[in-house]
Amino acid sequence: RGWLGVSIALDDPEMRARLHALGEVPGVGIETVEPDSPAERAGMRAGDRVVALNGAPVPDVLTLQRLTVGLLADETVRFTLRRDQRSGSSP
Repeated sequence: RGWLGVSIALDDPEMRARLHALGEVPGVGIETVEPDSPAERAGMRAGDRVVALNGAPVPDVLTLQRLTVGLLADETVRFTLRRDQRSGSSP
């Protein structure tokens, strides 16, 4: 079963509405990253927003959880993150 090692930030409805109005996937905010977790090793940081996993949009927490649980241990995946209002990928 997949595990990232992050805690999810509370949803910000105002930010979600603003990003949605711009035609962007709002994503899921990362509040904390556990030390020595897969997320930390991939370079995720508190404040990042996960917007896609292996190319699949991640519009909400339930989608992120569903996609993550379906991962195998030691499986390599690609996340698309938004950091400081920019997008980028993390292996």
